[in-house]
Amino acid sequence: MLDQIRVGWLIRRACVSSCGHYWGLSGLLLAPPLYGPWNGAQAVAGSVRSNDNYIYACVAIWAVCRPLPAVYFNRGEQDN
Repeated sequence: MLDQIRVGWLIRRACVSSCGHYWGLSGLLLAPPLYGPWNGAQAVAGSVRSNDNYIYACVAIWAVCRPLPAVYFNRGEQDN
């Protein structure tokens, strides 16, 4: 039982230590370019990014590409 507790703690600790800084750094590094004043409504007005078709195209690309990693990484597994 002690080994199970120890393994569970190590998994949680490894997840926090290896993933936590990625979340923090990605938030700090992505926030300024995404939410800065140069991406505001006034800055985007009149550009291609204010066009509805641009937004729909981005959403369509995201929707198609979103399941691709799951399909790619699970292709070797078979259902039992």
